[in-house]
Amino acid sequence: MKAFIQTLSESIVNTLKSTKGTQSDQQSLIASLIEEQLKKVGFIGREEFDAQTKILERTRNKLTELESTVRELENSKS
Repeated sequence: MKAFIQTLSESIVNTLKSTKGTQSDQQSLIASLIEEQLKKVGFIGREEFDAQTKILERTRNKLTELESTVRELENSKS
């Protein structure tokens, strides 16, 4: 994580040095740079995290149902 932060800060400094545009232009470039760096290390947005959480919850519920069904079938065999 330390290397990531170091790389990110160096990129921001270099962007600020090389950009002659307005503050808004610099902010846009820095935001794009941060987004790019976060994607490289596998960070995901809140929307994707929430979607994956819902999928995991549905999968866990289905697994619980299937385990219950298997138990019932095993008990009925006895």
